[in-house]
Amino acid sequence: MRAKVLGIPIAAILATLVLAVPAFATALTYYDGYLNSAGSPYFGPRHTLTEVSVRTLSNFPASACTTAYETDGTRVFDPVCAYGYNGLATHVLCGCALRTPAVSSGGSYLRAQENY
Repeated sequence: MRAKVLGIPIAAILATLVLAVPAFATALTYYDGYLNSAGSPYFGPRHTLTEVSVRTLSNFPASACTTAYETDGTRVFDPVCAYGYNGLATHVLCGCALRTPAVSSGGSYLRAQENY
């Protein structure tokens, strides 16, 4: 005899719950350290990005900017920038195309992350 709840087999209930759990994005830190890119961005790996972010980690006034590029090299959006200690800048993307994240800084400790 199989266990049932309200006449429904427990295995069927569990299978429904497993399918109802949403998939979570994978977060990847693609740069963590000092960056002085002088206008040339540092690129992360290409994924179907859902978000890019940059956090400044310097103890002095600093800035760092993030953006993303299409596979043909065109920029998806104008860079968004974080300023000062522990500043944060993020941009949400649709996750519908392969894109390459990029981060730039004139000289700052920073952490750049992508979600896909």
